[in-house]
Amino acid sequence: MDNSHRVYPHIEGLRAVAILAVVAHHIGLLPRGFLGVDAFFVISGFLITSLLIQDFAVAGRIRLLTFYARRARRILPLAGLVIVTTLLLVASQGNEVSTQAAAREGVSASIFMANFHYLDLSTDYFSTIEHPVLRNFWSLAVEEQFYLVWPALLLALGLVAKRNWSKWAVVLASVVTVASLAVGLIVGNANPNAAYFMPHTRAYELGIGALLAFLSQNDRLPRLPTLWRTFVCILLLATFLVTTPTYNPALQALPTVLITALVIALGLKDSVIVFESRVLTYIGNRSYGWYLWHWPLLVIFGLSTETPASLTEMFLIVLGAFVLSDLAYRIFENPIRRSAALNNSPHKAISVGLAFALTALSISLIFTQDRSVAASPEPEPTASSSSPSAPEPTPSPTESATESPTASPSSTVATTPAAPADPKVQELVGKLSGTSSAALLAQVQSVIQGAIDAEAFPYKTLPRLGDIVRDRSAWFENGCSVDFPNTDVPECVGGDDTAARTLVLYGDSHATMWMPAFDRIGKAEGWKVVLFAKLACPLVEENVWSYQLNKPFNECQEWQAQVLPRIEALAPEMIVVTDQWKPAVNNGAIDDAGVVALWQRAFQPALARLSTYTDNLVVLGNLPNMSSDPATCLSTRGTDPWICTTLRDDAEFSAVQKIEKNAALAVKAKYVNVMQWACTVQFCPTVIGGRVAYFDQWHFTDTYVEWLEPLLKVSVGL
Repeated sequence: MDNSHRVYPHIEGLRAVAILAVVAHHIGLLPRGFLGVDAFFVISGFLITSLLIQDFAVAGRIRLLTFYARRARRILPLAGLVIVTTLLLVASQGNEVSTQAAAREGVSASIFMANFHYLDLSTDYFSTIEHPVLRNFWSLAVEEQFYLVWPALLLALGLVAKRNWSKWAVVLASVVTVASLAVGLIVGNANPNAAYFMPHTRAYELGIGALLAFLSQNDRLPRLPTLWRTFVCILLLATFLVTTPTYNPALQALPTVLITALVIALGLKDSVIVFESRVLTYIGNRSYGWYLWHWPLLVIFGLSTETPASLTEMFLIVLGAFVLSDLAYRIFENPIRRSAALNNSPHKAISVGLAFALTALSISLIFTQDRSVAASPEPEPTASSSSPSAPEPTPSPTESATESPTASPSSTVATTPAAPADPKVQELVGKLSGTSSAALLAQVQSVIQGAIDAEAFPYKTLPRLGDIVRDRSAWFENGCSVDFPNTDVPECVGGDDTAARTLVLYGDSHATMWMPAFDRIGKAEGWKVVLFAKLACPLVEENVWSYQLNKPFNECQEWQAQVLPRIEALAPEMIVVTDQWKPAVNNGAIDDAGVVALWQRAFQPALARLSTYTDNLVVLGNLPNMSSDPATCLSTRGTDPWICTTLRDDAEFSAVQKIEKNAALAVKAKYVNVMQWACTVQFCPTVIGGRVAYFDQWHFTDTYVEWLEPLLKVSVGL
């Protein structure tokens, strides 16, 4: 994104086209506008390598200190200013969770490791749900990592092959480019998210720009008539519009990368009128600032508000970001960049740049500190020993813990958790105890009712506010929860891997969510637990719509076609399945209205097929869909729990629940009503018994899953 050197007007115009494409993508106008970043990479590779070539021609070597001084005064001050301003804006909204998340982003952005940070968090760049406020710094991190390695390689090459430096440099750039493209193609098929963020899969784009810089020195670039030059420019614009069938980042970007390089090459020989207008060059000069400013402001004032901004509002936000970038360009960037004192002293330039980076890093570290109070996990009372016991509720026939043809009422009396000493606040409730599903369910329902009756949140919660979004199954992070575009089937075994009895846990992200509990139960009870889970892939064996990929979810069916024979071959003693409804597809388009018809048609056949693989099939019903993000709500809640409570009618897709229950009974499977593990008949609270129950709107926290483990165990029959 750096534009410190204006070499030719058409390159400034090219930058303008790239940033306009990215901004249009971020406000929802240009689905493939994200490829503007790939154009930026080619431009950066060309300009930076051109500077290094000129430096070698003048000094006979690569002067790293001079190079890094130039980069430091150009990039670090504005980056530091944007990071600090963003953190202050987020903190001013009073959202503790968002502030800490933004601060952790700020730490990685300050040291130009944002791409690794988002990869570590399994961030989906194209998510319409998650909007990390400094996510745009990932590409700046890739560039800075390139700036760190590439000049050093050219310096080392100059030391061993000074006389033929240019020739060997071309060989080096070619090897790096080809190797990176190969790695990008391979990794992009297996893990598109990693391929999107990683420097070694992006290096080929910068490498193509570097090769172009060397070729331009030898006057070997093509010369085309005006009509053809115009056609090439239009072709570049078309790459931002034409949808491709691949989700491999390297394949997606390759046409844009090659045509961008061609446009640069043509402009070095002749005028490229399309990209040399005053308006485009004006925007191009400010593209670095606009790129840095527009995304944080768009997230803070448009995407993360309770009511998402309209297209008009988002347009005004990014327009305001451009005005801010223009102002910063005039009164902040240019004075630093053109300072005679900094130009004449590389040490001063580096010191000033580092001062801004360290300031951003320090403020980010300060904001990462959790100002919430954690509950002490020790000693933890049992649910029956908190304080004087409350009257024991009796579950109604329609709210039984499990429903199956063989289920029978339990005569065991439930031991209920005690009411808190202060009836207005429900403090941390101890572990569940008991051996029957009815007894354990009674305890859970009593605790949920206590959360509903509470007039204030507990002073201490598990997990702490700052840890809510990270309090999720570790099986999300170990490759066992197959990502949206992938169809691979990893070998994921938990429990006692030497046990003779095998339990298969099969489904979507909810299966991954439950896996830690099944893993512990399997170890304790002698079950080998095999997990087959794919994000957003429900049990129905017909096509559904993927919000994440914005297309029919063909990958779900392809994955199922591989998994189902694997399950059959295992001949498991028990299969536990769980999923959440997804939109239907009608003529290649999303069809929310068709969900019930799809489930009515396809759910029971899917269960019937699974029932032929085992005599013990269990269906874990849907979880509540909370009306707001729990972490965000809790961090801005005030003291009233009702703010973060969802009506059960809104949280439960009752038509789908009924279809799944009836289908389970029809194939003689056990159906477990999970809704009653988090809701009363009317309400679904967010904090239950002092535990935050959800890490997002659709999944229980690992803390809450662990608390429910005794009920899960007896409900499925383990």
